[in-house]
Amino acid sequence: EFTPQSPQQSLNCSVNWQNTEELLTPNGSSTTGQKRHYGPIINQRLHEQFKIHQYPSRVVKESLAQELGLTFRQVEKWFENRRSHLKKASNKKSNPIENHS
Repeated sequence: EFTPQSPQQSLNCSVNWQNTEELLTPNGSSTTGQKRHYGPIINQRLHEQFKIHQYPSRVVKESLAQELGLTFRQVEKWFENRRSHLKKASNKKSNPIENHS
């Protein structure tokens, strides 16, 4: 069961980021949950595939992962995030917020 912490309790759990060792996975990515940038070549290849199929099959994603040196999950998540970003951008464009002054 989840019990919310009081502000005082959460302050006592601060982390000293300078002394925290960063664990790396076999492909060199960080396990700290930081945003990952794959670089222009990998992004270009993923975008090319996205233009062809926004919902590629598992086989295609596995092939891309192997080709690019990423895990299947990283490729899968990239496509999920890209679709989400595209949907949000589309919603912003079609439903602009009106300014009521």
